[in-house]
Amino acid sequence: MEKRKIINKLNGVALIGNKNGIEDIIVNGFNDFENKIRHTEDSNFLICSISKMFVSIGINQLCEKRLIDKNDFMTKYIDKYFSDTNITIYHLLTHTSGIPDFTIYRKDIDWTKNYSPDYILTLMNRKGLNFEPGSKWRYGNTGYYILALIIEKVTGMKYEHYIKENIFDIVKMDNTFFAIDDNKNVVNANIKGKHNSNFNPGLLFGSGDIVSNVKDLYKFSKGILDNKLIKKETLEEMSKPVFEKSTFKYGEGLYLNNHFNTKMLGHLGLIPMGFSTQLSIYPEKEIITIVLTNDRKKIHPLVIPDLNGKYIDSLIGEEIFNKKIGFMKKAYFFK
Repeated sequence: MEKRKIINKLNGVALIGNKNGIEDIIVNGFNDFENKIRHTEDSNFLICSISKMFVSIGINQLCEKRLIDKNDFMTKYIDKYFSDTNITIYHLLTHTSGIPDFTIYRKDIDWTKNYSPDYILTLMNRKGLNFEPGSKWRYGNTGYYILALIIEKVTGMKYEHYIKENIFDIVKMDNTFFAIDDNKNVVNANIKGKHNSNFNPGLLFGSGDIVSNVKDLYKFSKGILDNKLIKKETLEEMSKPVFEKSTFKYGEGLYLNNHFNTKMLGHLGLIPMGFSTQLSIYPEKEIITIVLTNDRKKIHPLVIPDLNGKYIDSLIGEEIFNKKIGFMKKAYFFK
């Protein structure tokens, strides 16, 4: 692989691997710019919305055990909010519930503070649905916040404990944890090289609150390919796009595309305060690529800095598959 063009754009860590092992880890830039602390292969990042893959797998594990059904109405488990709607578990998994994204309401939500589930869900209930459940797709975080609460309701365990026991521990993700448990052993979020601590990652309960590194995320990805976390047929079900003709293909906690003439499933993550991430699994080729970055800066004139991880991952894909793809596919998720 021609690493130079990757390294020049990367402030973080990237991994290329397959089902048999890790092929390469690319490390560049700073964990902490101000104190000149450089990244290592073991740097821990807030992985942002890649966390949604874990929640979706957790829900699907419970479906495999017949403890819940994706056709169940949300109100079977949480009946105080949206009681007059027909929102299902499947709608929550696929971002088709119509529930607004609480993270965009900056007048009501201060990113430096903690809020109770009752506050957040009462606020969203008051805002009302954006559309009839199942009729449209609109990405957001509230649905996965609710799914984490449903995991707690069904299992009687804290959501974090369930995910640790049934995912982290199964594939030996020994250096992965939740931001709410340990917010110190995480690389700095940066904006153009300046440390930004002006947010509380605990607010991203269920939707973006996991801290990990490329080696542990490789174990997670390999666990998916090896069917250690969910059955093969469950993964196939999760990988079906909710709207086949949509510009963005999305399954159950999975972005989907075929940009390199082979199926890709995975997730991107971003927090405007400084993190941009991407995890891609190519099941037919058994290839895994992971990019974790922590500096919100321009790496291309037309790329939104929040999507740096996605863009760098696409550059890696071009090298691996020896195939150039269009800019809009590279920087975004257009088919």
